[in-house]
Amino acid sequence: MPLFSINACGGCGVIAAYRGCGTTGTCGGHGVIAAYRGCGTTATCGGHGVIAAYRGCGTTATCGGHGVIAAYRGCGTTATCGGHGVIADYRGCGTTATCGGHGVIADYRGCGTTATCGGHGVIAAYRGCGTTATCGGHGVIAAYRGCGTTATCGGHGVIAVYRGCGTTATCDGHGVIAAYRGCGTTATCGGHGVIAAYRGCGTTATCGGHSAIAAYRGCGTTATCGGHGFIAAYRGCGTTATCGGHGVIAAYRGCGTTATCGGHGVIAAYRGCGTTATCGGHGVIAAYRGCGTTATCGGHGVIAAYRGCGTTATCSGHGVIAAYRGCGTTATCGGHSVIAAYRGCGTTATCGGHGVIAAYRGCGTTATCGGHGVIAAYRGCGTTATCGGHGVIAAYRGCGTTATCGGHGVIAAYRGCGTTATCGGHGAIAAYRGCGTTATCNGHGVIAAL
Repeated sequence: MPLFSINACGGCGVIAAYRGCGTTGTCGGHGVIAAYRGCGTTATCGGHGVIAAYRGCGTTATCGGHGVIAAYRGCGTTATCGGHGVIADYRGCGTTATCGGHGVIADYRGCGTTATCGGHGVIAAYRGCGTTATCGGHGVIAAYRGCGTTATCGGHGVIAVYRGCGTTATCDGHGVIAAYRGCGTTATCGGHGVIAAYRGCGTTATCGGHSAIAAYRGCGTTATCGGHGFIAAYRGCGTTATCGGHGVIAAYRGCGTTATCGGHGVIAAYRGCGTTATCGGHGVIAAYRGCGTTATCGGHGVIAAYRGCGTTATCSGHGVIAAYRGCGTTATCGGHSVIAAYRGCGTTATCGGHGVIAAYRGCGTTATCGGHGVIAAYRGCGTTATCGGHGVIAAYRGCGTTATCGGHGVIAAYRGCGTTATCGGHGAIAAYRGCGTTATCNGHGVIAAL
């Protein structure tokens, strides 16, 4: 035994293969200190504790109860193990490791880190610099690498395959944070929530209930998922995504966008810049691409294959807006109505009841369709088309024209410039071409090939 070491062994304690310089080894009860090498270290082992294969410089190791400290190497570190805790394969410089209850800290390497493991918690395959890891209950922190990060895992929570710089990860209940990589990010997962395959810089991800945030990549983004909500395949810069109830936000890419999905709503295949998408009830917003646009979908409404710049699309009830492309346009669809194959610039399309606006192209136009009315194959510039009841406006082309169709009226194959066509009752205006003309058809009247 080298000089300048102090070894005290009481009860049935054992100190074996001990080498030290300016060290203190104290072993009581049935404790064991074995294969110990140190310089300026303090080792205290009580109860049935075991300190084995320990090497250190200026370190303090305290092991009580049935605790085990094994394969420990450190410089200026503090290791405290109580109850049935285990600290194994630990290497550190200026670190603090505390393990209680049935906790396990294994395969741990760090510099200026703090690891605390209680209950049945496990901290495994941990490497960090200036990090703080706290694991309680049955929580697990595994395959963790970080610099200046904070990881807190409680209940049955799991933080696995985590890599970060200046990040904060909090996981409790049965939550899971897995395959997480971030810089200056905050991830909070509660209940049975899952945050998986997450990569971000300056982002905030919050997942509660049975929700999941998966395949998420972002810069300066905020993602909040609650209830049974799901945010998947999400990529964004300066975006805000909020998903509640059974809502789904999937295949989302955006810059400065806001996406809100509630109830059983779905926002899928969404790409946007400075856009706002709101989906509630059983609404669906799918295949959406926009710049400075606003899309609102409620009830069982569907907004699909939508592309726009500075547009506003509102879909409610069982309404459908599909294959929509526009610049500075406004589309409103309610009831069981449909707006399909719509292309416009500075246009306004309003469809209610069971109305249909289909194959519509216009610039500075206004189309209004109510009841069971149909506006189809419509092309215009500075035109106004109004269709009510069971009226039909089909194959309409015009410039500065006004077409009004009510009852069961039909306006078909209409081409005009500065014209006015009004059709009521069961009247029909067909194959009409004119410039600066006025055509009015009521009752069962017919204006054809004019």
